[in-house]
Amino acid sequence: MKAFQKLRLLYRHQRIVLPLVDRALVGWHERARAIPEPGLRRQAVVTLDRKRVHCDAGGAYAAMALDRRETLVPLIVAFQTISDYLDDLCDVGSTSGAADFRALHRAMHDAVSPGTPLADYYTAQPRDDGGYLVALVEACRRHVTELPGFAAAQPAIVELVGHYTELQVHKHIEADQRVTALEGWLEELLPDYPEMTWWELAAASASTIGVYALFEAATDPTLKTDTAEGLKNAYFPAITGLHILLDYLIDQADDEAAGELNFISCYTNTTRAIERLGAFVDLARRHAHDLPHAYAHELRVAGLLGVYLSDAAIDTPALKAIARRLLARGGWWARLVHLYWRARS
Repeated sequence: MKAFQKLRLLYRHQRIVLPLVDRALVGWHERARAIPEPGLRRQAVVTLDRKRVHCDAGGAYAAMALDRRETLVPLIVAFQTISDYLDDLCDVGSTSGAADFRALHRAMHDAVSPGTPLADYYTAQPRDDGGYLVALVEACRRHVTELPGFAAAQPAIVELVGHYTELQVHKHIEADQRVTALEGWLEELLPDYPEMTWWELAAASASTIGVYALFEAATDPTLKTDTAEGLKNAYFPAITGLHILLDYLIDQADDEAAGELNFISCYTNTTRAIERLGAFVDLARRHAHDLPHAYAHELRVAGLLGVYLSDAAIDTPALKAIARRLLARGGWWARLVHLYWRARS
């Protein structure tokens, strides 16, 4: 039965959700190309092109609630576009300083806080984006109000967005200050997760998929706050940690060349990194298995492994060996998604 349910979700994602993601991205491309400031316009367009896979993957969280797909898909696409756009602005040095990063990422909070006044996101460094970022925020606010269970999910969503924002602020400051800043920020969180290192908890904070799981849960008008809290705790830091550690695994070479902080490089050696990635696979699968509609969350964990480990960056002997070990740990659904994604690429 679970196998049939998972196959049905894969079918829905491919045949129903992805065309809606395409449609939503077309609209944001048009908005991006209308940005008056050339640097911001170029960055926005490049981000939409280069990181569209994030929206494709995020769309998987609409496959379980097709009756709400006209709300969930544009919501996820808009929220992910905010995340990717701001991350790229910080990465390429278009902005600088913690105050600038914090002002920009206020957009993430406003996106899930309908009814609050909108902030001036470029206040630390005035820029003219023609209302692009505000339009993304307003799209998110409009769509979250269409989710009947949003009030119950909102506290957990805001908490995850808070973790995400703090990670982005501290990760993008001057290179010689990042580790100290991250350790200082995480000092209060770490006692709740004694099995985690600071960089593993930081990685878990950088994922948006916990927010998307909560968006999906909020399609249920009977959703309770404690249920949303349980879902958040299942995703953070186990599933979200696996997500971003896999992302850093494939970005190691690029990050080293660019002088960027990479959390995989924080491990003492490759053997330890593989051990911890394997532990995250086990932990993520266990948490997914314990959730309502476990088959959907299990498939998403398998999807993380299949998609990330099919990336072109894995095509080195060392990373291929790591990928084989992790895919074996993830089970045959992870291997199936991996084969499909390799063929699709």
